[in-house]
Amino acid sequence: TVRYYDGGSQKAYIQLTSSEDMDFFAASGVDQIFYGNGAEVMRLSSGAVFNEESNDVDFRVESNNNTHMLFVDGGNDKIGIGTNSPSSFGSLATDLVIGTTSGEHGLTIVTGTGNSARMQFSDNTSSPFRGAIEYSHGSDDLMFYTDGSQKMKITSSGNVGIGTSSPEAKLHVHVDNVNTPSTDADDLVIEKTVDTGLSILSTTTGRIFFGDAS
Repeated sequence: TVRYYDGGSQKAYIQLTSSEDMDFFAASGVDQIFYGNGAEVMRLSSGAVFNEESNDVDFRVESNNNTHMLFVDGGNDKIGIGTNSPSSFGSLATDLVIGTTSGEHGLTIVTGTGNSARMQFSDNTSSPFRGAIEYSHGSDDLMFYTDGSQKMKITSSGNVGIGTSSPEAKLHVHVDNVNTPSTDADDLVIEKTVDTGLSILSTTTGRIFFGDAS
């Protein structure tokens, strides 16, 4: 055991136990600092700090079958889950990379049966988000947001609403409130109080076919 005293009181010690474990002790107010390759890699004070003073040492956590279950790329400011090369997948979306180039991988967001799960996109802290994808487990609806508000919804029955949160057709494009569509013609609804149209543009021939089951 190696002990360090200051002013007559023990401040720290390093001890090799009978089970060949190494214990580190530091008194209150004394940081424990660990070095590797000549640089500080971890500091224990009120919490654990890795790579203090911007040291570029990588950090990883192993699991039973993955040597890089969690990997922090200290030199490139990236995080990998299941991969040790998160910076190898481009430059636009590699802050967090999940999975490898083999096998199936995924991300699951779990909530209560009556709650919603959401992924948000933001560019400032004054407004909560600019874009988002939300799934409501209470209604089983999937919603898409742009410019801070909901713009499209897919309901549990499969109806798609653009500009409406209550689509009354398989595809309901809503601009203004006009009327309730006829049940005989509610597969595609375009709703607007002024001139409304549907364009089919082609360099050859544009067609609309009407037929029956035969």
